[in-house]
Amino acid sequence: MSEADELSVLFNEEQVDSYTVKGWTLRQFQALVPIILEAIDALREKGISWDDLGEDQGKTMAIAQEVVRVLAPRADSILAMSLGISEEEAGNIDLSLASILLIKVVSKNIEHLKNLPARIMAMVGTMTPGDS
Repeated sequence: MSEADELSVLFNEEQVDSYTVKGWTLRQFQALVPIILEAIDALREKGISWDDLGEDQGKTMAIAQEVVRVLAPRADSILAMSLGISEEEAGNIDLSLASILLIKVVSKNIEHLKNLPARIMAMVGTMTPGDS
């Protein structure tokens, strides 16, 4: 993805009901990494890879449904961190709206998710002995 594409993803906002869904900030991404890694492991166990997204619409929708199933137990945390609201508020969002918001959050940040392994390796590669 080019730098221009990354910037357009980052600043692309979408209003859903009274919530604004946009790309994660660095702080949000860092807070969500443990949840993301759990989701990636769960999807990998089912033979699903982020690279499978976009191959065809039917497969992408099936993967999206599985992603929602995997993320559902942590949806309140994901939505709270992604939307800048409390976990209590996130947990009280109507189920249909929460599902839409979760899908929108994932779709707004899919490039971050697809590039996570490369980003982690890049961070590790820039560390020097003695860094903490």
